[in-house]
Amino acid sequence: MTLTHPLSWVPVEQEKAFLIALIVLCLVGIAGMGVADHHLRSEITPMGIVSFQLDGNLAEAERVLSTWGEEGRIWAAFSLGIDYLYLTANALLWALLAGWVGRKAQGRLPLVATLSPWIAWAFILAAVFDAVENVAFLIVVTGGSADPWLSLGTLFASMKFTLMGLGMTYLLVAGGLCAFTSRVSDGEDAS
Repeated sequence: MTLTHPLSWVPVEQEKAFLIALIVLCLVGIAGMGVADHHLRSEITPMGIVSFQLDGNLAEAERVLSTWGEEGRIWAAFSLGIDYLYLTANALLWALLAGWVGRKAQGRLPLVATLSPWIAWAFILAAVFDAVENVAFLIVVTGGSADPWLSLGTLFASMKFTLMGLGMTYLLVAGGLCAFTSRVSDGEDAS
């Protein structure tokens, strides 16, 4: 089964400009979340909001929210809100890179080339999971019932991180294989 790459609509000659724009948007998102996270780090949340997102324990979540207080809840909501900018740009950035690796692999590494659109879609799906996770945690942070939203948010966070990990592993391994086979073929051409 052949799967179309999610960014096949971006003309190849415009990919570099698209890449730069995505990097800028990711940096803006990272900066915004970093500012918010500075206000959310404590002994019980050493990783800021990520500590809250991955814990999944109702009693611990209530303790964290109590420790953060109203100001912390506002910073947490801001962080989750700006994450929508970041998650969109981030997913598109990694999907674009998966497409590049797939094109580099064509003809030399057919399995890598075949997996490329699947990995690109995995990055997009990870962004969808991130968006659902954010909705669940926004409900909890803004005073809604923690149950079942905390568990749902933690589940979607775990699925997001799993897909991102798989996608990053693909990019590292496949990118390395493409670079290696390119050097080998360049060495053979020079002989």
